Amino acid sequence: IVEPIKSGIRDPRLGVGKQEEDDFFTAEENVQRKKLDIELEETEENVRKREKAAYNIYACLFTGLVLAEREQKIQTEVKEIRKVFYCELCNKQYKLAMEFEAHLSSYDHNHRKRFKQMKEMHGSSSRDDRQKREQQRQEKELAKF
Repeated sequence: IVEPIKSGIRDPRLGVGKQEEDDFFTAEENVQRKKLDIELEETEENVRKREKAAYNIYACLFTGLVLAEREQKIQTEVKEIRKVFYCELCNKQYKLAMEFEAHLSSYDHNHRKRFKQMKEMHGSSSRDDRQKREQQRQEKELAKF
């Protein structure tokens, strides 16, 4: 063969098959590329789509906040309900009403209750006695002088 077979490559810098790809992208019908979002004309449909997307994001955030507030409110309500099942005398917390009622009728609770009442009864009299003795002592000291 005197003359070599031409491969149809018009640009010697492109490899085999690359010329066809280049022709595809530079063809007249393919030149009209997809425009970027900022190049699109502002139509009512595009405005509605954008506003809807923004509203969906806002709704998701707002729903998340509402759920967080709701969860916090539920936690505070649970704490308030549990306060009902707290025995201040014994400093014990119960989760169930039955447990709390059983505690109120228990020996331990009633013993502490009686002990507290006895302390209050005798404590006030002992305080009065102490005050009387202190006053008598002061009077004796004054009488000595």
